[in-house]
Amino acid sequence: MFAPVLGLLPWLFANARRRFTTIAVTDRGLVILENSGLRRPVRVRERFDSLDVLGPMNDTVGDASIEVNGVRYWIEGIWSPQLYEMRKLTSSSADK
Repeated sequence: MFAPVLGLLPWLFANARRRFTTIAVTDRGLVILENSGLRRPVRVRERFDSLDVLGPMNDTVGDASIEVNGVRYWIEGIWSPQLYEMRKLTSSSADK
């Protein structure tokens, strides 16, 4: 009876400590926001005036990530198509 609940405890503790971040990218720059919960931005952590801080992007299903200013951020699966849009912005800003 208690086994399923006890099995969930490590997962709950691991996810309770997770910090979520929103990365907003435009053709003019990038903003990193701290979240309260999974999808609720509450404050600006960092602001960059160019896209030069964008590093490698990995859009592999289940392993999507983006590097910003040397820090890797893992992308939640539903947002991984946005990496394609970020690549387009990066390439168009490099052409200017």
